[in-house]
Amino acid sequence: MFIKRFLLLLPLIGMTILCGCRGAILTSIATQEIYEEMQPAPVGGVSIIEYARVIQAGEEVRGSANVAGEWEVPGDSATPWTFEITDQAGKFLDNATIRYIPFDAENPYHDFVVKASASGKYTIRIIHYSIMVRYLSMTISPAGWQRNGA
Repeated sequence: MFIKRFLLLLPLIGMTILCGCRGAILTSIATQEIYEEMQPAPVGGVSIIEYARVIQAGEEVRGSANVAGEWEVPGDSATPWTFEITDQAGKFLDNATIRYIPFDAENPYHDFVVKASASGKYTIRIIHYSIMVRYLSMTISPAGWQRNGA
C-alpha cells in the first residue's frame, strides 16, 4: 500500500524538486465543472448568475461556457447570452455576447483565457435575456469558484 501511494506521489515530488527554485509556487490545475439552471428573465430584463474566486497575480484562468435551453415562445428564438469576467477593480478582462440558436445541438461555447495582473477577487457573470429557462454549462480552471448570492 505504501509503495502504491509513493508511486502516485512521485510525479508531484519530482515537480516540487524541479520547481524548487527560490520563490516557485506549485499551483493546482484542477478543473471545475459547473452545471446550473438559470431562471427565466423577466420580459425586457435579464437573468444573471455570478461566480467569484480569489486569484493571485500571474495566475491564468481558462475555460469554456455555454448557455442552452428549449425554445417554445415565438420571438424568443435568437436571444443572446453574455459572458463577462472582471478583475478585482471591476475591469473587463473578457466579455462576449453569443447568440443562442434553437434546435442546434452545436450551440457555440465561449472559450476564455485570462491572466491576472493583480491579486484579488475575480468575478464571472453569465447573463441571458430569454423568458425561458436556460442551462449554463461551464468548465473552468483553476477550480474553486463559488456562486455569488447563493
